[in-house]
Amino acid sequence: MVVVVTLDDLVFNKLLSWRESQPEMFPRKSIPDKPSPTTESYHYILSPKVIRLVARLTLSERSSLLNKQLAGGTYILSETGFQVGGLEMVGTHVVWIDSINPRFTQTENEDSPWLTEITLIEVNSEYAARYFRKSHMINQAPGAGDHYQVKIIVHRTTGIDGGEDVYVNTKCRPDFGDIRFTDSNLNLLDYWRGVYDGDKAVFWVEIAGDLSGSDQMIYIYYGNPPLTTTSNGDATFLFFDDFESGNFNKWSGYGLWQIVTDMVKEGKYAAYHPGTSPTGLYKTMTINYDCMIHVWARTTPALTQQRVVNPIIPMGNTGYFVYSMIFDQLVGGTGYVKYRQDAQRTDWPQNNIYSPNTWVELECGYHFEGVSGFQRGWKNGEYMGQIPCRDYRSNWVTSLSSLRIHGGNNTEDKLWIDAVFLRKWVYVEPSHAAWGNEEIVSTWPS
Repeated sequence: MVVVVTLDDLVFNKLLSWRESQPEMFPRKSIPDKPSPTTESYHYILSPKVIRLVARLTLSERSSLLNKQLAGGTYILSETGFQVGGLEMVGTHVVWIDSINPRFTQTENEDSPWLTEITLIEVNSEYAARYFRKSHMINQAPGAGDHYQVKIIVHRTTGIDGGEDVYVNTKCRPDFGDIRFTDSNLNLLDYWRGVYDGDKAVFWVEIAGDLSGSDQMIYIYYGNPPLTTTSNGDATFLFFDDFESGNFNKWSGYGLWQIVTDMVKEGKYAAYHPGTSPTGLYKTMTINYDCMIHVWARTTPALTQQRVVNPIIPMGNTGYFVYSMIFDQLVGGTGYVKYRQDAQRTDWPQNNIYSPNTWVELECGYHFEGVSGFQRGWKNGEYMGQIPCRDYRSNWVTSLSSLRIHGGNNTEDKLWIDAVFLRKWVYVEPSHAAWGNEEIVSTWPS
């Protein structure tokens, strides 16, 4: 069923005012911002979400309506009574109409505004479905293989779909908890919901099919508000830690690193190094395939001495560190993202300036091909260029033996990190092709 609410001008203004004071009651903005024209009644379809209404009912009448399934028809709600099938009910109480499973249920809140009329329309061909989906094609790329992770940004606004961006208006939960992805056979895909706000969320989706040999069709599903997220970084990536476990159990060693709650990028927890000794947070693992390391990192300004910390510094198969990304700042100077080879620190070729006291997203891709190997870097989504795949003694690196993040030597070399993950990567990545039109569907994938 869908619920169509008819409001007169006076009631509309009351409801609009109440919505502004109780935003959590209307997460879909189901009551429009502007009535037009002001001289007419307003008819709005409030598609699936709990809608709070006020009715005047006696105790016995209220009891008879609780959990009663509603049939199609018109239900009039006014200050003179509440009519159901010609029977007028008096008294005061609040009821809910849940449009997902329409029935009256009890609540104790009596501060809601009055509505004048509620029409429940029986399911028909136009409104039979309650959910939404869009198709999306991921183009193949040599060497990508299966279980490749692809980034998709879901916008809870209107816009034109394209590339990694898809727009679902306000048809998903404000926290994007009802977003799901499937393959072309409607099998659910693993995904991780990263940083999000009220307007957009970053998702990483693991494409199960083989992207080396063929394009892969996927679907995004949304519009099922009772659901909560099934985001799972461990299932999606080759290695993942957002520190929400509150410990370092996924790592092989952590030295002076600490779990903190006062400075985080996403979730409730992050990792922090206080400086004083360059101890590493490290994970021993053999990585002999092209890959990419992602990390959110943050440091403080250089106030009395040079700041040098190492957000991405894996160990190469040579037995020496690969100083891929370093935060380096002179006192009073500009902060640069650098790398270290030939016994010196060098700026990444472009887009290499970072701001202390802000979270910075760093990504470094590794292509292992002997003396032709290279690294490619990104900062906050901006491409920083390409450098040789060598360790700090300039040996060519053909695999990694551990993931590492190092704090600095000095008490001012403070470093916070959050949402660290390792994923598959090919330097010509699978690309985003077309998005399909929005479809209304009656079946939710499971």
